Amino acid sequence: RQMCIRDSLYVGSAGTAARFLTALLGLKKGAWHLDSSEQMKRRPMLPLIQSLQELGTRVEYQGQEGHFPFTLYPGNNGRQDIAVNIEHSSQFLSALLIAACCAERSLDIRVEGTHGMAYIDMTLRMMEQFGVKAEKRGGDCFHMEAGQSYRHQEYAIEPCLLYTSDAADDSLR
Repeated sequence: RQMCIRDSLYVGSAGTAARFLTALLGLKKGAWHLDSSEQMKRRPMLPLIQSLQELGTRVEYQGQEGHFPFTLYPGNNGRQDIAVNIEHSSQFLSALLIAACCAERSLDIRVEGTHGMAYIDMTLRMMEQFGVKAEKRGGDCFHMEAGQSYRHQEYAIEPCLLYTSDAADDSLR
């Protein structure tokens, strides 16, 4: 008999973490309750959740449909070919691509929309650097072969200077 993990996660206002963890936990055995800040509860999650439902994940909402909070009950009786709408956020697709190697079966993801495809290309390059490959099929479909896993390695991340304060800039002059 398989152990059923039951856990709760609070993602706060971290949209990237919220989407990536939702995709990952939607593919892992167990029961996963996810909640967020009031700000994050207003942000859309429905396209990602619908994709997980196509894969066989059952979702119970404790609030408004398509928004936090909700509980995920992953299953493996769903489809192997799914669609995801990325008009609101390319993170829905990035999250599914990154987490897809955790699925028990190979997976085809058809993309609806074109928002943020440059970020998708960056996601695919980073996945390859860590040993996981998604095969692009046509202009709007990605195939993820089952059985892949990420390699542990050091990875240098350049600092983001976008939010450097004026005060810090003045002190450097």
